[in-house]
Amino acid sequence: MVFAAINAWLLAKVMLMGEIFHLADNLKHKPLIYPIAFKSAVFSILLISFHIIEEVLIGVWHGRSITESMPAIGGGSLKGIFFIGVIMFFVLMPFFALREIGRDLGDDKLYELFFVRRTKYVPVQSQSS
Repeated sequence: MVFAAINAWLLAKVMLMGEIFHLADNLKHKPLIYPIAFKSAVFSILLISFHIIEEVLIGVWHGRSITESMPAIGGGSLKGIFFIGVIMFFVLMPFFALREIGRDLGDDKLYELFFVRRTKYVPVQSQSS
């Protein structure tokens, strides 16, 4: 339980560092589906890569070889790692969807929509001449 919490904390730090360095931010002016899907894919690859590196470093620290230290993600096969990546891709989509919507609406408006009583949305009418 404690190890899982520490591992989650480390992976959260990896995501934070990715966001600090604006990883996968080059599609932010496209329709929302593009930056959401792209960020989900990039961060899935990033998280799996860092998890593998972390497990190898722990194994080497304990005196095992690099090959012995490779984690058995998804059964240890390339196919298993691919499917774990696909699962992470879909798991990260709501996270990045809310981040992108918050960026467009404003974080205060998103907070208001979730935690304050909502008012009915009335679109702003454009003043066409």
